[in-house]
Amino acid sequence: MTERFSQRHGYGDTAKDIVVRHDAPQELREAVVAIGYETCKDDPKWMRDVVCKALRKLPNTGNWSSNAIREEIYLELGYCEWYEVYDIVEAIEKEAREVVTPQGQPTKFATELNRYFVRQGIGWQLIDGEISARGDDAFELTRQMVDEALRDKGLDTSRTELREAIRSLSVRPKADVTGAIQHVMAALECLAREVAGNPKLTLGEIIKKNPGMIPPPLDESVLKAWGYSSERGRHLREGRTPDFAEAALVVSISSAVCMYLSNKLK
Repeated sequence: MTERFSQRHGYGDTAKDIVVRHDAPQELREAVVAIGYETCKDDPKWMRDVVCKALRKLPNTGNWSSNAIREEIYLELGYCEWYEVYDIVEAIEKEAREVVTPQGQPTKFATELNRYFVRQGIGWQLIDGEISARGDDAFELTRQMVDEALRDKGLDTSRTELREAIRSLSVRPKADVTGAIQHVMAALECLAREVAGNPKLTLGEIIKKNPGMIPPPLDESVLKAWGYSSERGRHLREGRTPDFAEAALVVSISSAVCMYLSNKLK
């Protein structure tokens, strides 16, 4: 597939504010099919098989012409639940990955769909075959940088916990917000123990006993985030479950602190 005019000349990739999270607008449903045809296989029978498998439905054997099958696909996409649309996205991506793709490189389907998500302000992204939550540009840059830093320094536990935090935010149809908070604070605490050289202290104890590890007054902010996570992420009380925005904020802040602390390790 050759690049389009807009791609060759750098037009149309300006990121919009995220306006869609727990939804799948009709335009997106149609775009998923169109991008699938364009980047994978322009074959309605193939597309119907992928869609029906994802939805756990049988194809309508009464539809045998190309036009009838295409119409069937659009009807299925049009009436399924919003989160099932993203299940279909992952199913198409699985098929796309069957085509030889250089290791570590995204498929053409993922590349084009992620461009669409950015342009339309959709808060999801397709990475390594899975739909995961997408933040703004600054958050995405921080997430990528800290993931690479932790990988390069062999801090696999912290890296895994951070990835699990993102995965928890990406659970459909309802994000695991408490899980996201628990995982990201576990990553931060694990990393802080490594920096402090003490594997037994809690994050709060580490900050208090190591003044300057996080420059003041930012250390107070981290302590408060730790206290918030204890109350809202681990020791829950009835009626005080955090919402998605709060969990995403904790993940964003903690990821940035993880990036800062990882730079302290040689």
